[in-house]
Amino acid sequence: MEIKTIRLDRSRLSSEYIASRQNFKQIVTCCEAPSISPFKSPLFFGAMGLSSLTLAMMLSINGHMISDENEWPNRGVEMH
Repeated sequence: MEIKTIRLDRSRLSSEYIASRQNFKQIVTCCEAPSISPFKSPLFFGAMGLSSLTLAMMLSINGHMISDENEWPNRGVEMH
C-alpha cells in the first residue's frame, strides 16, 4: 500500500498562474513532424533497394543449393 502525503497548508493556485503555465504552442513545436518524410528520402530508397537486391540474391543462391542437392545423386555415377 502506497503512503501519500497531503499538504494542507499549500496556497491555492490562481487562474492566471495556471494559464501562464499552459503553453501549448511550445509543446506542438517540440513535437512537429520533420519537413521531409523518411519515405521520400533518397537514402531510404537506396537502403530499400540494396536490401531487396540482397534478399533476391540470397533466395536465388538458396534455391540453387537446394536444386544441386536434389540433382547430386543423378549425375551419371551409379554405385552398386
